[in-house]
Amino acid sequence: MSFILSFSFLFFFRIFVKFFFENFINSSDLKVLPKAVVYGTDANAIAVANAIKIESPPRFRVVAFLDKSKSNKSKSILGLPIIYNSKKASVLLRSYKANTLIIAEKSLTKEEKLSLIDDCLEYNIKVFTIPIITNWENEKEISKQIKSFQIEDLLQRKPIVLDNKLVSSQLTGKTVLITGAAGSIGSEIVWQVLEFLPKRVIMIDQAETPLHHLSLEISKANKKVKVLALISDIRNKKSLEEIFKKYQPQIVFHAAAYKHVPLMEENPTQAIFTNVLGTKNVADLAVLYQAKKFVMVSTDKAVNPSNVMGASKRIAEKYVQSLHYHGKNEQIQ
Repeated sequence: MSFILSFSFLFFFRIFVKFFFENFINSSDLKVLPKAVVYGTDANAIAVANAIKIESPPRFRVVAFLDKSKSNKSKSILGLPIIYNSKKASVLLRSYKANTLIIAEKSLTKEEKLSLIDDCLEYNIKVFTIPIITNWENEKEISKQIKSFQIEDLLQRKPIVLDNKLVSSQLTGKTVLITGAAGSIGSEIVWQVLEFLPKRVIMIDQAETPLHHLSLEISKANKKVKVLALISDIRNKKSLEEIFKKYQPQIVFHAAAYKHVPLMEENPTQAIFTNVLGTKNVADLAVLYQAKKFVMVSTDKAVNPSNVMGASKRIAEKYVQSLHYHGKNEQIQ
């Protein structure tokens, strides 16, 4: 009899302790955790949610599941509601005061996933992904695989690894000219090129203020490479030629372009003047002054273009390729 009483006491005591810990002590900790929504309702998603629940120390508090199937609307999993993805995910997450999305749905296409991620990042919602789960029993291992979204996750191939030795051999000690240097792409090219210690970097842009700001940032961080900030418009061939003639650049990165689709629909002539004729000016001068390499930065919208901006970049691509194919400069790319 005493054995039964002792066993019953220990049994119910353990249940009480577990209940108290999960519902009182643990709940106070969960309140300060980021609220997360799991995208998906399949076995993969459920395993992820379970893994998050037992994770120690906890990183998230799952508040709901998000599903693209209308048939699961108003249902629940693990006591949590299933939200039908009828609107933008960011709107639905904000309605649950969630700032984290964990993508566990494996049937999403690359386009669907990209659209989902773009929407979330626009509203500062953190995105996490997880590979397909094979070891269902080891929930600790599942939680370890939840990682912050990387752009490489959208690739259907392995990321390209740059040959830094080859890049260094082409940039170190050279004079490098970069058009559109104050733009988002051009400025990143400037910073990357500086890492390889060229002899001189010539930054060209028509936007005075951003070029000046970039120049100030570089002067604080760079003490080894001579950097020149020159105001010039790539549509003005005479101005460009003065720069090419004076500095004789060996490497040219052409990043100057109009890139905003709606604006170019309203201003098609400007798109042609800058993206086509401007590119022609820079490429022709690179050939004339025998630059060892010319690299044009293009856009995905130049593939089967359906707008003015994409069409103007496609024409520019064709012209640059023609210089290469006709043997005017084998280094034109």
